[in-house]
Amino acid sequence: MYKLIIVLFTTLLLTLSICKADDDDRYRALVLQQAGGLDNHAKVFILDSEDGHMWTWEDKTKFATKDGKFSFGSLLTYQGKLKRGKSIGEIVGREAGK
Repeated sequence: MYKLIIVLFTTLLLTLSICKADDDDRYRALVLQQAGGLDNHAKVFILDSEDGHMWTWEDKTKFATKDGKFSFGSLLTYQGKLKRGKSIGEIVGREAGK
């Protein structure tokens, strides 16, 4: 989980394709996968830059319904909350190797 968070956060910081979602820049969205590829669905990473909450939004994705069947549609998934560090390079979370 931490590796995914670190990769996503690093990608967010290094990319120039960050979209502004509102005037005060609190919510930022980064396109991870654009529609039009082989599977033709979009995936977006969303960051709340004020509180550190993260989500991914996927369009035209397959998911299980409450009755156990599968359906296609949009899916918003909460990814967790970032921890603020005290200095650059500080390790704020560790996960044992698997």
